[in-house]
Amino acid sequence: MGGLIEEAIEEWNALAKREENAAYRIQASRRSATGATMPPMDREDDSSVTAFQSCPSELREEICEWFYRVVDHCDIDRDQVGTAIFYFDKYLSLSKPMNERLIQLVAMTSLYLSVKLHSTKKISVSCIASLSKEFRVDQIEKMEICIIKTLRWYLNPPTPFLYLTIASPLIVIDDSAEKGLSTTAIELSCYLLEISVGDEYFMHMRPSCIAYAAVLAAMDVLAIPNTSFLKHKLECSQDTMELCVKRLRRIHSLAFSNTEEVSREGLGPSPTTVQELS
Repeated sequence: MGGLIEEAIEEWNALAKREENAAYRIQASRRSATGATMPPMDREDDSSVTAFQSCPSELREEICEWFYRVVDHCDIDRDQVGTAIFYFDKYLSLSKPMNERLIQLVAMTSLYLSVKLHSTKKISVSCIASLSKEFRVDQIEKMEICIIKTLRWYLNPPTPFLYLTIASPLIVIDDSAEKGLSTTAIELSCYLLEISVGDEYFMHMRPSCIAYAAVLAAMDVLAIPNTSFLKHKLECSQDTMELCVKRLRRIHSLAFSNTEEVSREGLGPSPTTVQELS
């Protein structure tokens, strides 16, 4: 067990060093127009919708919800959404303002690219296109090239889900009477990460801090002493981590409150056609 723990700590810290690369950081402002590659669209697309400086938070939440619906329908690991939303946010952070329709195309292509590169199960480009009445296969393929070029082939981001997978051996509940509690803590941590994806607050946070905070928040919710997890020397910004814990606890509290309406049904229609997934 000791060797497994040491290996997990080493792997976590190695991944933390990779997130120092600016290519894997989302800029705090999306005002930059530093040469993002844009695909040629049909003439009627150019003035179809008012341009946004960035993706509106409501639309971004809808896009995340649509991501989860697609991966659940296709029986694909939900952690693919973490990679897809990185592609989406990073591309928009390097792009000029675009209209809502083009934002939707970026989102669809980001999920397609994530699954294509990182999942054992695949979604064909024709399947992705069929979920929309707006986009053709060739448009998605052109956008795929644009995203790859704009991200300069940095397509292996250190997501919070990766950190949680690495940290799982470290989440050990000492009390043998609480058999199965470690698994519950991991599952709750994963749930917190899943709902954090749609929250813009975490867009500029380090993935290591988000993952670390999810574990601490889960242990807090379950009233589990976290001393055994905290003793491991994992690289993480303490100040940022504490902010993430507070935010995740608040999200969890709202999600299970009887007085707060947090149903995603109130977010309006999905950015693409999802009736096929019903």
